[in-house]
Amino acid sequence: MRYRIRRATPVTFYVHLVLTLLILVLACPLILLEQPTIKENRLAPVVTYAPITTTPIQDQLRIQMYDSGQGKVVEMLLDEYLVGVVAAEMPATYQMGALRAQAVAARTYCVKNKISSGCSAHEGADVCDQSNHCQAYASPEQRKTRWGDGFGANEEKIRYSVYSTQNEILTYQGQPITVLFHSTSGGMTEDVEHVFSQALPYLRSVESPGEEDSSKFHDDKSFTLKEAAQLLNERFQDAKVTADKLSGQLSIVKRYDSGRIEQIRVGGVTVSGVEVRRALGLNSANFTFTVSGGQITFHTVGYGHGVGMSQVGADAMAREGNTYAEILKYYYTGIELDEIWNYVK
Repeated sequence: MRYRIRRATPVTFYVHLVLTLLILVLACPLILLEQPTIKENRLAPVVTYAPITTTPIQDQLRIQMYDSGQGKVVEMLLDEYLVGVVAAEMPATYQMGALRAQAVAARTYCVKNKISSGCSAHEGADVCDQSNHCQAYASPEQRKTRWGDGFGANEEKIRYSVYSTQNEILTYQGQPITVLFHSTSGGMTEDVEHVFSQALPYLRSVESPGEEDSSKFHDDKSFTLKEAAQLLNERFQDAKVTADKLSGQLSIVKRYDSGRIEQIRVGGVTVSGVEVRRALGLNSANFTFTVSGGQITFHTVGYGHGVGMSQVGADAMAREGNTYAEILKYYYTGIELDEIWNYVK
């Protein structure tokens, strides 16, 4: 008897195909298991800061800093100096976006000084370590003392903020900008010419939200009426204020849109809020005052001169998801980020 071979119908063919595929899938479960794992790893948040490798050119760029502790000018790598600046100028607890913004701003300050007149207070220095003249600086030993057991983690974070932005500076119309920054604006920064002598297009007043929880947002400073009168007369010789009449001899004449005092009457003279702030050592030129029980209390909003980047405001922006570039372009109007090598050889 002959056996007739029957051709498979199309339905039978597809059934065989499906069964074959199922066997392959069951035999190779790793094919299915590996894909979610790879995707999960790709999306995992970074919890450590990878070391940044410097370029040979970067290792050649050095800065001359006047070290007030040693009383002399010392030479160091620019970005090693910047690690000390960022550590001194901002808490290590700040968001990475804010720390990076501080690093770029501080680097720009150095470049501007290096290619111009240097530190005007110390011959032969590009910068000094004094915050009231150039930029604050914390040495490795000072950082270890300040951070204690947290030194390793904080040092890694600060270094990453500097070296992950290496070579970047801020420019306006092809030139490094004059960098100014401060602790807390009190809700709005100030036009530079209201505090310093020269108007600059990139140092304009902007709102700075998210600062309200800062410890420096509000402050009170009290004096006896005699102490206040003495300090004001020393600063303003024609004021001629007296302790018993001081409450009537002080009057705010005009404020800027930022809230800071433009003009204030002090006895026989009209002066700026900035001048009164300096005379009394107040946190800000945005203040009111009350007199009670032989004392005068000045109630300030914000901390610092208020021009340029607010450090507390930068941290608030970073917490909202803004990048360091976005933070810098917000506080410095119309600037660009450029390569340091276009200006320093």
